[in-house]
Amino acid sequence: VVGFEIVESAVLDARKNAEANNVTAAQFFCGDLSELLRTLDFRKEFGRPDVAIIDPPRPGMHPQCVKDVVRLWPKRIVYVSCNPSTQARDITALHEQGGYRLLSLHPVDMFP
Repeated sequence: VVGFEIVESAVLDARKNAEANNVTAAQFFCGDLSELLRTLDFRKEFGRPDVAIIDPPRPGMHPQCVKDVVRLWPKRIVYVSCNPSTQARDITALHEQGGYRLLSLHPVDMFP
């Protein structure tokens, strides 16, 4: 497991949870995903990801981040979103740039 998060307290919590649950095969990095992916040779260090779980901020993924994720070439992408319009835009970009297909969509109203 390799986790990226821009919020430092979330990274610290992830590390604490991994330790508390005796998870040793997990690393967590703090920072902007696009910047981290450009400074880290992810594929060389960690290999091709089986799954990328992406939970971008409301404005969606930065266009460079889409390119970086496509370059990683994860076997599957799980995209969590609080903004359906930016999710649609990003899914289209992932399809056009990386050939990914939308297999299922599960909307959940978190604020009923």
